[in-house]
Amino acid sequence: MSEVEDLNQTETDPKRVNKAIAYACRILGMREYSQKMLQQKVLNKGYDLAETSQVISFLLENNWLSDQRFCEVFVRSKVNRGQGLTRIRFELKEKGISGEMLDAVLTQQPICWQDICNQVVERKVSISSLKNNIKARQKLERFLRYRGFSGEQVRISINQYLNK
Repeated sequence: MSEVEDLNQTETDPKRVNKAIAYACRILGMREYSQKMLQQKVLNKGYDLAETSQVISFLLENNWLSDQRFCEVFVRSKVNRGQGLTRIRFELKEKGISGEMLDAVLTQQPICWQDICNQVVERKVSISSLKNNIKARQKLERFLRYRGFSGEQVRISINQYLNK
């Protein structure tokens, strides 16, 4: 018997499903989660796959769980922390959000990644340390690349900062 047939034939206890829904609602009350993240949390709490899928279905039907909403909140949060598109895209992929959904969110709220990179440079360094020290500049470049900015954005930001 396959796993899908097993799930269809397995009777789930409505009380356990209601408890799982209550648990999911409690954690959704604190912050947004993607479907993949919430499913993992409910599974880790000790509920089986059939119960978890019922919970996710219920939450989606009532619009209490939304990958779109999670993606919007996540992007806004990471942009405010000074992170670039590459890193945001990678982290969202790990959380089960597709690149297409991210692109849709970015078209709704356009972001100037160069400005964000410039702001990070402003906060991170002093002019004197960059002008006289190649190692300091390389360290800053590595930091900005780690933050998810492209090589071109990094070069432009550092050069603009030095030319002030």
